[in-house]
Amino acid sequence: MKSESMLSGLMQAGWDIDWVQFDATAAIADFRKGQKELRVSFTAEDAKQAGLLPAKAGSGWAKFPAEMLRARLISKATRMLDPRITQGRYTPEEVADFDRPAAKAEPVNVTPPVPEFSTAQRLEDALEDHAEKANAFLLSKNLIKEGQNFRDVSAKVANMILSDVEAFIAKIQ
Repeated sequence: MKSESMLSGLMQAGWDIDWVQFDATAAIADFRKGQKELRVSFTAEDAKQAGLLPAKAGSGWAKFPAEMLRARLISKATRMLDPRITQGRYTPEEVADFDRPAAKAEPVNVTPPVPEFSTAQRLEDALEDHAEKANAFLLSKNLIKEGQNFRDVSAKVANMILSDVEAFIAKIQ
């Protein structure tokens, strides 16, 4: 629906329109019907916030900024004052702006993090039921010192145990 048709619909519905400003910086109009009065505006700043400005070269916004502001003001006022006129339809100027590509959304990782367990925690879980025998075996092989336990082994020994826990437990039995 063209903005002129919307404006005509408002006028047929009894609205009087007085243009306060109509240029490349703003379109402002007073709408009156009986005792009701409303000032409506659509400014270049509104267009910037809506992503319509700065204009693409050759677009209606670049060639006719005042007319584009006026069309947006009319569609805004019509939707506010008597939406029955538009019945949910858009102006051609609004539809032309639909073609702007949406901003690329950055992918978001929604996979919950996998808890990381320390080597010491993994050793604890694997050997807790065999602590006494594991400590005696590691001490006999000089892999820990007196007063230490399996939690105190080097990273290399810990990784060897963890690579085949069942074989280690069989060896210490």
